[in-house]
Amino acid sequence: MEDGDAPRSGPLIHGKSPTSPREGGTLFDTVYRNVKLPLNYSGGLLIARGFIEELYVHLGFHPAWKYEQVRELVFTEGRLSERFDRSASMAEIRRLMADSPEPTENMIEFINQAFDRRY
Repeated sequence: MEDGDAPRSGPLIHGKSPTSPREGGTLFDTVYRNVKLPLNYSGGLLIARGFIEELYVHLGFHPAWKYEQVRELVFTEGRLSERFDRSASMAEIRRLMADSPEPTENMIEFINQAFDRRY
């Protein structure tokens, strides 16, 4: 590790100290691994990889269908209860979107959807 790469210190979380991130281009200086501290969260979370550059629009948040790989994680009271691969569904949405005309008629709705983080 070079001088500029030393991780910043952080507090103990559930008895775990922060460590340096593994290779792979993380945005964080330190990470916590195997904390095993459930959060009181029930609901879904989409995680995606492989943004399709041809679908880039400089506006709002990119929806899940603009990624090649999409996984859905469902949590119940902070614990992972289900997981799904939604990549094929997103590919179908991309196909349908390619057949749709540009959203010039209802631009306000298009803009509102671009900033909506729900799925």
